[in-house]
Amino acid sequence: MIKISDITIDYRSLLERKDTIYYTDQSKPVLGFCMESDEQKIRVEKACISLNGWQEEIDEIAYVIYGGEELLPMQTYTIRVQVKTTDGNHTEAHATFETGRMELPWKGNWITDPSIINTSPLSPRPLEFRKKIILQKPVRSLKVMATAIGIYDLYWDGKRINTEYFAPGFTDYDHHLQYGIYPLENTQPGTYELRAIVAAGWAVGRSTYIQDTNKSRSLLMADRQAFLADVFVEYMDGTSECVGTDASFEVAQSGTYLFADFYDGEIYEADPSRAVYA
Repeated sequence: MIKISDITIDYRSLLERKDTIYYTDQSKPVLGFCMESDEQKIRVEKACISLNGWQEEIDEIAYVIYGGEELLPMQTYTIRVQVKTTDGNHTEAHATFETGRMELPWKGNWITDPSIINTSPLSPRPLEFRKKIILQKPVRSLKVMATAIGIYDLYWDGKRINTEYFAPGFTDYDHHLQYGIYPLENTQPGTYELRAIVAAGWAVGRSTYIQDTNKSRSLLMADRQAFLADVFVEYMDGTSECVGTDASFEVAQSGTYLFADFYDGEIYEADPSRAVYA
């Protein structure tokens, strides 16, 4: 028996975890697939990979660059793979993925706390931002897209929605800044709170361990953290809106996280009512 064990986009598995949405920001992604067989000496005689009306025939397992019309931002696409093997058997499989924002401009603006003056070689205290978001109609889909100078945790109505740690990850801040996409399923009409806790991370925090912290360095890429986000909402009636970070977001003057550092850990205020926003 033969089967297509995986389909890949930009060398990432699409079938490994079917409960995960995979995104790409590439308009011409690299496509591939893997095969399994319980018999020996079985080879691919012909395979066809198709996407968005484009298809490519190959005679072996290989990676191919998508050659059709450029993919559009924030769309769902399906890759289909059909394979014929040298023993005359046929098999096929498909997998879906979504595109990110690509070159789509952000509606939100960078927000920070300009009143902060950091002079310590230690990591500066985390910043906390929040905003009430009102959804007045039945929702078809909702996605939060976010990035930061620093590292963030995102909360939607008190529930953490990013599962990875240290998002959006390590990068060369002079040239590249990563972002995360967080779909929220089954969102009902109502009033919600988006909250972001932005710690210093690699960009602003102490990045090298030195026992004498007075000799360590922070603020390597910026003098304080900053946060950028868009909340994309598509309603059941076909209308849509985007809520971006702006001056209406409140920032905590004394948040629940009093300190956070890669090397020295964190100090957390367990009573969130003590957080004072302005």
